[in-house]
Amino acid sequence: MGFGVGMKISIFYYVLALATAQWLTISQHQPLVFSLGLTLWLCSIWSANDLMDIAHFVETAGSF
Repeated sequence: MGFGVGMKISIFYYVLALATAQWLTISQHQPLVFSLGLTLWLCSIWSANDLMDIAHFVETAGSF
């Protein structure tokens, strides 16, 4: 994963947290960050066809 892809994911994640906080009329977005991240992580695991897809992604994804 290149720098551009990681930056794009980070920006979308930040905007999601801000938009959700505004939608729920919460003054700060920080309390939502962990729960949104956990939800996104669970949905990404759930969307994989099987464990081999996840293992292949983990093996081929570069470390930061």
